[in-house]
Amino acid sequence: MIKFKLVHNNGSLELPINPDELTDGSRNNNRTVDVVGIGEVSIPGKRKVKSWAIKSLLWADKIPRPPEYYKTAIEKLQNDNKPFRFIVEGLGINSRVIIDDFTCEYKAGEENDIYYRLVLLEAPVYGAKKVKIKLVQKVPEAGGAGTQPPKPADLKFGQVVYFLGGPHYNTSMDSVSVGGMRTKGNAKITNLALNNLRPVHLIGTAGGSNVYGWVDPGNIRGYESVPVTGPTGNVAHPPTTPVRAAPVNDNRNWEWYTVRQGDTLQSITSHYGATGDNEAMRLWDINKPHMMGNTIPIPGRMLRIPSHWRALYG
Repeated sequence: MIKFKLVHNNGSLELPINPDELTDGSRNNNRTVDVVGIGEVSIPGKRKVKSWAIKSLLWADKIPRPPEYYKTAIEKLQNDNKPFRFIVEGLGINSRVIIDDFTCEYKAGEENDIYYRLVLLEAPVYGAKKVKIKLVQKVPEAGGAGTQPPKPADLKFGQVVYFLGGPHYNTSMDSVSVGGMRTKGNAKITNLALNNLRPVHLIGTAGGSNVYGWVDPGNIRGYESVPVTGPTGNVAHPPTTPVRAAPVNDNRNWEWYTVRQGDTLQSITSHYGATGDNEAMRLWDINKPHMMGNTIPIPGRMLRIPSHWRALYG
């Protein structure tokens, strides 16, 4: 047997006469767009809430209570603005609903009867969901946006930096580059002359750049727009005496030097009086097999020293 019930916190109201009509509606929130060259295209959306429309009669002679009793009870549910359950036994309907529309009609000759239309809308349960938001402070990359502007003085001897690619030079005062453009990649600082035109000497690391000479700090990541501001930190000053040309037999005459703890390429060249900007680079180039890829000589190893250095600088 089919029964229509409106169940709320204060009890249950059963409709005394089953409706002549029950409309069960369900629509989607679809939309239509006009696509050039195709025409109208339908885009599916999510399902809208369901609705039920009831048309029935409160027939005074056939119901257990006066029609106004049921009318007043339904109006109270409408005015409470609270969801209740709409149950139709025998049809399997049991939904949480609210009243969307309640309309009554009186007809001549049937003054005691009430014709009505009741529209119910589905009222799903919604609840607030707690979401934890973890604030993560982004740490800027070295030389990236958000860091303090670097200074050339921040560059240190032995530091590994990222060379952005570009020309390199034989000396720190050259204005004409040699060897074409060098590739980008990691490189180690092997000398500094911050007073000079090309203040940083780089040698590419294994798998890094192929740079091997003096460069502008603007070609080092993080220093792209920083001007040279004078000597600070580990500075290799320009030579105090002019560098004379080496003898023709430079490649055949050597002295041998045993590396001691704390030695650097600069200290070894200075020991022989060779203070030219490019001499430390030449010493490294001459002794590549003994350097084992390092820019700092290994204690105990023997390095070849051009014998003419004493004649030139002594």
